[in-house]
Amino acid sequence: MIYFTTNESSPRLEYVLEFIFSHVWQEEIKFLKSNEIEKTFHPCIFYGFPAVTENNNLKINIPSSGILYEKGVRTQEIKVVKDSITDLPYFFETDNKEDYDFPFDLFALIFYLLSRYEEYLPAEKDQYGRYISTNSISVKNEFVQTPIIDQWLSVFKQKIENITGKPIGVKQKFSLFPTIDIDIVWAYAHKGLSMWKGILKDIVLAKFTAISFRYKSYINPDSDPFFTFDYLENKLHNCRNNTIWFILYSKNPDSKDVNHNRSLTSFDDWLKKFTVKKSVGIHPSFQSHSS
Repeated sequence: MIYFTTNESSPRLEYVLEFIFSHVWQEEIKFLKSNEIEKTFHPCIFYGFPAVTENNNLKINIPSSGILYEKGVRTQEIKVVKDSITDLPYFFETDNKEDYDFPFDLFALIFYLLSRYEEYLPAEKDQYGRYISTNSISVKNEFVQTPIIDQWLSVFKQKIENITGKPIGVKQKFSLFPTIDIDIVWAYAHKGLSMWKGILKDIVLAKFTAISFRYKSYINPDSDPFFTFDYLENKLHNCRNNTIWFILYSKNPDSKDVNHNRSLTSFDDWLKKFTVKKSVGIHPSFQSHSS
């Protein structure tokens, strides 16, 4: 049991606490009101105000930046700092570091990164309307490859264990679940008239290897260079039962959704056989982004 108190709760704070204590550590957390704190000698986490207790060795003080009590999304003043002890980056720094066990709002940092807060802000988009990764603070500050939430939670966990005197959390276990996107089942086979258009184009451009592939795929669709399912199955080894295959299933194929028409008999027959022993999902089409 881990005890926690704050002046005010909020959906954002509850979201972060559920992530930390329920999902990552699988620990029970109990909320204490201010009048209950005086009656307990349990180790306690104080959020948003520096607490002074009869035994200051049984507390952890974490400052609040205020973002977890806000509604809506607004541009935040983000200044990334390197911690002098852990060398980990952090932001939402507090002005009164001496009053707290963390020099920043740990819960706000987790919320900001976990919710991908910055991607909801007005920002430059790419040609397809997507958030540009180079705008991200993690890219700009060169910690995009660093799991800083996990690393700061490790620091937080150690502080809790220091005041409780016992280990918390479960040992994390990891499983591999490969996902494979199938944008198009065959590169050349079952293309109908477009195959002959492709052959003419390859002749003009002197792409003789492509012509050879087209001919072989026409004679035997299983020899198509995109039809690599046996190869993938062999590569997956022990993970094949955990693999999910996401198949592009757009209704109206075009230059951006280049799948075979889903009403095509050969595609429909292949799909029925393929899904018998496979876990299959639908790969969203380009068109589904706006419709």
